[in-house]
Amino acid sequence: MINNLQASTLHASTHYAKIAYNRFEVTEATFLDGYFLYEGDRIRIDAPTYPELQIAAEKAANWFPKRPKYISFYHLDSIHAANWTYEEIRSILLHFD
Repeated sequence: MINNLQASTLHASTHYAKIAYNRFEVTEATFLDGYFLYEGDRIRIDAPTYPELQIAAEKAANWFPKRPKYISFYHLDSIHAANWTYEEIRSILLHFD
């Protein structure tokens, strides 16, 4: 697991080939952030998009009979938070009202 790995990092190198949405295959053995990767290894980027968060919030809200007191975003660090505006985050939270 490599924290905050961006797809753009993999796109910029000839050592990786995109094989599906947010999935890459190592085409030549290499190091990435201190990890040795073998040819044929596969990498998946786990970074939700705003529409994906909207869908997840809509589905999750159906599980709560009343508004939850707290809503937490797992691993919402500064890199991910910078991708969304205040209004976008607020609209995600409004699914739970």
